[in-house]
Amino acid sequence: MSWLGIDLGTSVCKAAAFTADGRLIASASREYSTLRPAPGLSELDSGEVWRKTREIIAEVAAKTGCDPIRALCVSSMGEAVVPVSKDRRLLANSILSSDIRGAEYADALRRDVGEERLCG
Repeated sequence: MSWLGIDLGTSVCKAAAFTADGRLIASASREYSTLRPAPGLSELDSGEVWRKTREIIAEVAAKTGCDPIRALCVSSMGEAVVPVSKDRRLLANSILSSDIRGAEYADALRRDVGEERLCG
């Protein structure tokens, strides 16, 4: 039984399969660029990230034939959100935390929620 770990980061996605005792079986990664459609905006192409994630999973899984994957763990950027339709179509890019959209709401959140609770 092998375990698959997937890490979806801001600029790269990585996958690695390990035996139950922690020995690396295979790994793969793919890079992607941050899109900057206008000053202050930063996002990822959700379709590109998903395609590259599927590629690394397939690449690693193909090398684990003698020790099939039985468990999965995924880590991702905490702020990333991708809108998806009922039929699982990606609807937009993922806005990154460095993007300034929504900044006009920050003062109201600090006032209404409180700095300590908001930023913890």
